[in-house]
Amino acid sequence: MPRQVATTRRLRLEGLEPRLVLDTGPLWISEFAAKNSKLLDNFGQKSDWIEIHNHSSAPVNLTGWALTDEASDLDKWRFPTTLLPAGGYLVVMASDRNTNVAGQLHTNFKLSAGGGVLALLDPAGNVVSAFPTY
Repeated sequence: MPRQVATTRRLRLEGLEPRLVLDTGPLWISEFAAKNSKLLDNFGQKSDWIEIHNHSSAPVNLTGWALTDEASDLDKWRFPTTLLPAGGYLVVMASDRNTNVAGQLHTNFKLSAGGGVLALLDPAGNVVSAFPTY
């Protein structure tokens, strides 16, 4: 009779960047790329990008909401009037162009490929979603 050999499997977990999702509003940063190698913006560039998700059951007007890549400047880039549908997603290009061309939003900053800070703030200036050290 063949002898059974016990094998040991090791569980391996992939490390993820620290994230803060605070239950203070309907929006959060669902994904981002600080070194984009695939997605082209409307200028044909591979700009960094940030995806915002409205996890609520109602549309949200983004007027007054802000994104920042600096803990010392929480009002760095404000969204123009934009309606994000319930359950919807919005990709914002972090290209340092500060434009809204052909319906594509571009922040006034780029994300650091070497790591940094990324935060979403509500109109009152409260941090609602953040990557304090990505």
